Amino acid sequence: DCVTEVRPAATTNFEYGNFPDKPEMAVIHDFGTKGKDTITSLINWFTKARGDGTSAHFAVSGKRIVQLVSLKDRAYHAGKIGNNYIGIETDPAQDPETIESAKSLLKELKVKYGYQFPLIEHNQIMSTSCGDDVDLANYDITLVEPEKPVEPPQNAPEEVKVTLYDVLKVLVEKIIDWLKQWRR
Repeated sequence: DCVTEVRPAATTNFEYGNFPDKPEMAVIHDFGTKGKDTITSLINWFTKARGDGTSAHFAVSGKRIVQLVSLKDRAYHAGKIGNNYIGIETDPAQDPETIESAKSLLKELKVKYGYQFPLIEHNQIMSTSCGDDVDLANYDITLVEPEKPVEPPQNAPEEVKVTLYDVLKVLVEKIIDWLKQWRR
């Protein structure tokens, strides 16, 4: 629902089918040099038939979220191993609007697949400068919301009343659990 436009990649730049029903990760790329490369140049690159055959599932810049390859098809974006993952190209400027749009996309993917994708930079899969502008922490969609304590009735005994200490203790425990899961 968050995709703003669909611009199909050239058929030589991806493979029909042969993409996992449950991809394990999403690869966050940056599409070039800050201030030089644009989403328009990236779309032009992916939509023209070329010998190198590269593509990604999505490209994100500002409020634009462009789908280039169907999630049923294998985009060629990160080598043999990485092509099993969803490919998301992001603006190398890594501005707040681009990051928020990418997070919206990741939230939609979480709803579609029923799980949150671990994120990886392209340069973590293979030797490349792609991804060197990306800080994956900016793309984290995990929301740590503390459980709201039940307000005791006004005339409740002291042992039933929830203290600020109790709330903070629960919040810290949840943050520690989340960090342990995130590091995996």
